[in-house]
Amino acid sequence: MPTCVRCGKPRGWLYTLCPECLAHGDDGTSPPLPADSHVVAPADVAPPADAAAPTNPNAEAPAVAFFASFPRRLNAMSADTVILVLFSIAVFSVLPLVQQLSAVRLTIVVGWWATLLFYEPMSVSLFGGTPGHRLLNLRVVDDRT
Repeated sequence: MPTCVRCGKPRGWLYTLCPECLAHGDDGTSPPLPADSHVVAPADVAPPADAAAPTNPNAEAPAVAFFASFPRRLNAMSADTVILVLFSIAVFSVLPLVQQLSAVRLTIVVGWWATLLFYEPMSVSLFGGTPGHRLLNLRVVDDRT
């Protein structure tokens, strides 16, 4: 297993730093971030085991933004592409069945184009991610809310 370039502890295959160094915002080139700062780390990095629990149960947890690695986002986009290709195959296999009904064919084709154009923005706005994002446990969020 590869080791962290900063502290020498075991790390994941896709990263150069271990989860603890990532969680503390340590990239090896800058001074450590304050403990109450906004931490940016990959989504599949678990918080450190020694993280202190909030003393007030009604207190809101500190906001932490996690960004997925490029391979995970590429895998999600690939899954979405497979879904859209299967949808397209289904649509184009139905079109010959309604060859005599031009209004129905036009409606199906317009619906197909609308699906291709609005698949990603509507999925993200309504569900916080596309089906590909959901398969890989990714979620799109607004950091201001």
